[in-house]
Amino acid sequence: MALTPRHIQNMSEAAALEPHWGYADRAVPCTNDPGSCAYLDVVYGAHDRGMIYTGIFWLTIGGILLVWAISRRLFPAREPHDDLLAQLSAAQKEKQKQPNTTTITTTDPESQPPQITTTRNRHSSRGVLGQHFFLCFTEGSIFQSPPVHAAVTARWRMPLGRVRHSYIFRAKGGETKKIADVLVKKAAAGTALATSVIMQGPYGENIAEGLTQDVNVLCVAGGTGITYVLPVLLRLVREKPAPGRKLELVWAVKRRQDLEWVEPEMEELRRLGAAHDLRIRTFVTSEPLTVTSKEVRVTDDKGRTESDDDIESAQDTPSTRSGTDHRPDVAAAVSDFVAGVAHGQTRVFGSGPVGMVVEMRAAVAKCNSGGKVWKGEERFDVRLVCDDRLEW
Repeated sequence: MALTPRHIQNMSEAAALEPHWGYADRAVPCTNDPGSCAYLDVVYGAHDRGMIYTGIFWLTIGGILLVWAISRRLFPAREPHDDLLAQLSAAQKEKQKQPNTTTITTTDPESQPPQITTTRNRHSSRGVLGQHFFLCFTEGSIFQSPPVHAAVTARWRMPLGRVRHSYIFRAKGGETKKIADVLVKKAAAGTALATSVIMQGPYGENIAEGLTQDVNVLCVAGGTGITYVLPVLLRLVREKPAPGRKLELVWAVKRRQDLEWVEPEMEELRRLGAAHDLRIRTFVTSEPLTVTSKEVRVTDDKGRTESDDDIESAQDTPSTRSGTDHRPDVAAAVSDFVAGVAHGQTRVFGSGPVGMVVEMRAAVAKCNSGGKVWKGEERFDVRLVCDDRLEW
């Protein structure tokens, strides 16, 4: 029994065939019953509309690609952007992995974290503010390179084209504890407190980008977080003073001796900050109720400083109370700073434990006001630049 194909259209009685792209031709005029003709109208009409929409879709994509290609030709990128693989491979090997001589100035891992001063024989090792380096200590494990922010990248060139870097890390365990133990043994043996280090970097973003002279700066740091904010202030006080700009540093540490980590740099801040009306506030949080807050305001253009040590109880002044769980009132520090700004935007730089960073974010969000900025009050345009740390 032979099967013959059945067609709804009567091709033998068709006067002409109507072509449809990608579909069977249609016999016209339709000589079938009215129901079949209506069905054929729907099927062929739907197919024609689908082809039109598909063409529109691909023409849109083609137009977008054409505009992109023309814009790339007319407006080429000013700076080449290497991918992540290139940044971590050959380009970095040639430029960044150089042996360095490191001098340890503090060696007791139980009392305070060692401060490392690194000298590197490369002009390109200065980097930019906010970037970090990976340090590999050759007397430890060559397979570990902890990331560390440079507390100070000197602006001057040392002999033989070297640049001075300063780092702070807490020797609590792992590779840093191993290095601290090595230096303690060297101190007991009377040998030189020095070790070799391989630096890889810099990595990270430039946190000072867009920091013009009309931007007011508040720096809040907890413990070793000072390494993130200190270079920003050092750069600002080394520049020409900006009239009306407000600068302030709030730093909290556990022990008073921790203030010695960056004592030379703090002295430079006090000396050069005189012309910038820089305000410095330090908090000691884990010592008995003695001097819990030290406020230094530098206003003398001759470099003299005035220091007021506040010794008050927790009931009298919450911002200066002592205790193992006390930290400065970050929200009050941010709001008071913004309230005292005369003009210009506000930039808050912060680094510290998670709790401190969370408080900073909430305080900055509360101080921001788009409506007031539209009315010309730029001080309510507050931006937070922070580096999350787990401990201080």
